[in-house]
Amino acid sequence: MIFQASTADVPASIEVDLCIVGAGAAGLTLADELAGTGLKIAILETGDIGRDKDAQVFSDTESVEKAVPRNARIRQFGGSTTAWSGKWLPLMPEDLKGAAWIERSGWPITPEELAPYYERASRRHKGPAPEDFAQWTAPTDGEADARRLKPASVYWLGKNQLDFGQTVGKVAANSETIAVYLNCTATEIVLTDDHSGVAALKAQTLHGKTAFQVIARDYVLASGGIENARLLLASKSQIEGGVGNAHDNVGRFYMDHPSGNVAKVVLAPGKTFPDDLGMAIPSNGRDRMDIGSYMARRIREKGRLVNAYFVWRPALDVVPTDDIRKLFSTLVLIRHRPTQMKLYRELLRDVFKVPKGLAVRYLWFLLTKKAGLRGPDRTFQINYHIEMAPDPENRVTLSDTPDPLGHPLAKVRWKASEVELHSVLELHDELQALLAETGAGTLIWTAGQRPEAADLPYSSASHHMGTTRMGARPETSVVDPDCRVHGISNLHIAGSSVFPTGGFGNPTFTIVALSIRLADRLKEKLL
Repeated sequence: MIFQASTADVPASIEVDLCIVGAGAAGLTLADELAGTGLKIAILETGDIGRDKDAQVFSDTESVEKAVPRNARIRQFGGSTTAWSGKWLPLMPEDLKGAAWIERSGWPITPEELAPYYERASRRHKGPAPEDFAQWTAPTDGEADARRLKPASVYWLGKNQLDFGQTVGKVAANSETIAVYLNCTATEIVLTDDHSGVAALKAQTLHGKTAFQVIARDYVLASGGIENARLLLASKSQIEGGVGNAHDNVGRFYMDHPSGNVAKVVLAPGKTFPDDLGMAIPSNGRDRMDIGSYMARRIREKGRLVNAYFVWRPALDVVPTDDIRKLFSTLVLIRHRPTQMKLYRELLRDVFKVPKGLAVRYLWFLLTKKAGLRGPDRTFQINYHIEMAPDPENRVTLSDTPDPLGHPLAKVRWKASEVELHSVLELHDELQALLAETGAGTLIWTAGQRPEAADLPYSSASHHMGTTRMGARPETSVVDPDCRVHGISNLHIAGSSVFPTGGFGNPTFTIVALSIRLADRLKEKLL
């Protein structure tokens, strides 16, 4: 059931089995998995059912070095999934295993442990399954495959799969045992006298500023890669430095996916995309995807590089909206998978979503030549995503600026390192070498020449990760492999803030998989 906390008669103290802070991808997935168990659950959400400008103020941050876009974090039932474009990628197995040349890389759980939860996440959202990414897991780094650039399938979810408030959130909204309190925000975690557990969670409504508390058997922070850390740090009335921060790890190791564009490719006459680039379309999978490439592990190991990938975008005289990109990827796949009827349905949806004049121009561009995507100048933009290595100096702290309830906003300091930016240039160098070897085309740098790493332009992909990282030891992490805060028996954290590393893929698929895994742990504990 849903309550407007600012106007409802909310009691001064709410007692439940489980309190979840945040109604985004992680929080709503947890609630969906636990619905039907009989557990009484309270979900606290700062926003409303729709967009609320008063609630969005709580997403303001003080940025140091690179900016964190305000619209990157949506205060609304459904969270940022109400605004995302729908990319769906798992972590690569090697992301979980880590790289010896990257300090603090690797996860305390194995690819085999996470695999069944990826499967369940795929079924839950009717999205691409882990086997659709089989080209990532195949032994492609040995003698059987000497390629330096590997294919990366970047899948998109459909429109009816995107907004979690309209998918898994419907269960919470209609449940008799789940109470969703909108227009209120968690303000402080109150610990027991011996600090070994959480005694209560304080909250306030946005309008009227009515204070209340939630008393639960267990608590889950699921409010995002920045807000999870902010609430822990702000809960410092009992412990200087905040809850779970005995070793000064809360807020540290902040990661994003720096992204941008520094080059384009012009195909040679008679060459087609992607056929003449040696970029085979995976035969598995029925969903729309972008075509991308990443560097083989042996190349990264030799150069001590982080993971990075790029996707191909048509360089057209049209606005490169998400709808245009989806139209592009659908047409590419139809040419290679002409019997997949799902793609034709997606094509029809795409055409009707794009403005008529824009769609006609774009379709004409793609269909004027017989051999695939060979428009007048055969030009493609190369858009990249970079993995960030864990760096304790990239971090979330508390700002001196208060939010509307008088509590400190988050201060975020982050920037890409020289190694990370150099990795992007090396990725482009590999592409340039491939083009020269195959005669398929020419790479042209936007600046006219290969830039220096320090001059590489990039911006935030709005993927906030790592600030309450997972690990086996409290000295080097905030939560244990079961996502429980070290030393606190009934406080768990869900979402991308627990990621020890982030690979190069969009984090939502992994957020959902980990949330399902945490739900199983909570069932064992609370039932």
